[in-house]
Amino acid sequence: MRPVDVALNFSQAPQTSAPLLLHPAVQWEAALPLGPFATHAGSIWAIESGQVHHWDGKQWQHWPLALQDVRPATDAALAVLPDGKLLYAFMDQAQSHFRWLKHLGRASRNTRSPIYLVRSEDEGKSWSAPQLIQDGYSGSVRSMVVLESGRVVLSSQYLLPQQGRYVSLTYYSDDGGHHWQASNWLDAGGRGHHDGAIEGYLLPLKDGRLWYLLRTNWDRFWNAYSQDAGATWTHTKIGLPASSSPGALLRLQDGRIVLAYNPVGDNPPRRAGAFSQRAASWYRAELCLRISADEGTSWSAPVTVARCDDAWLSYPHLVEPEKGRIWLTTMHSGLRLNMKVEDMFA
Repeated sequence: MRPVDVALNFSQAPQTSAPLLLHPAVQWEAALPLGPFATHAGSIWAIESGQVHHWDGKQWQHWPLALQDVRPATDAALAVLPDGKLLYAFMDQAQSHFRWLKHLGRASRNTRSPIYLVRSEDEGKSWSAPQLIQDGYSGSVRSMVVLESGRVVLSSQYLLPQQGRYVSLTYYSDDGGHHWQASNWLDAGGRGHHDGAIEGYLLPLKDGRLWYLLRTNWDRFWNAYSQDAGATWTHTKIGLPASSSPGALLRLQDGRIVLAYNPVGDNPPRRAGAFSQRAASWYRAELCLRISADEGTSWSAPVTVARCDDAWLSYPHLVEPEKGRIWLTTMHSGLRLNMKVEDMFA
């Protein structure tokens, strides 16, 4: 690991004076937008801070994100349909309200964070009126995928008002995002304003199943699988060790899968009480990658990409701008990283 002289963004994360250390093969790429990212026909799309960003293979272009009557949260999902139309799903910060009632172990009745979706037919220069996908309190939108059939599947979570925990689910559309249906719930139990199955990431598998990688407070991921393209989730199993922080998945052009995540850590800081029933690791000072050549059945040893003591290097986004190259960004602390796959997993 080598120190780099860059200023991290602590606006949404704990501040630290510790140096940022990067893997020797990782380069800082200041021009990268945070994302979420979506790819289509050699182009990359991203949205950040009220701007649409388009990569044409050589340079970035930028224009304002022109939306009506909503204020998107940073945590969002973006997808491109086969015909080039963009879909953007997000929580509306203008309507968001959160209050946790500690004596009752649940949120207040007026806690709300609705999910909306907008569509663009002109490369993100104009957008449809916002369409309500889910009312109540969500708290996170991390992933949206377009399947070979054309079905669009959106990750979501919902805060159960009385039980005081989140369940995860998906919404799916077979008409380009105009109409949506909800799946069954994935309930991991627990109680707390960060408890349950949360902040999931979707990835289609080669055998036709859809994989849902879920954050838990068990010091491990929870894997859920759908055999009907996100309509129902019928099989689950415990996944890799990880801190209480979301992961991100990327299907490389060579067919392998890359996972970005925060490890459990040695003697990690733990949170319980109002956060969760179980004292979970909140170690986020280290960001790791693993790679799988067999659809997530087995994985390489973890490779540490970045480390910064007491920082949060978390909520990653991944994209492959060209075969064998990865761009990695994080919402917390603002990592903007560029690397070659072969250098990380020699």
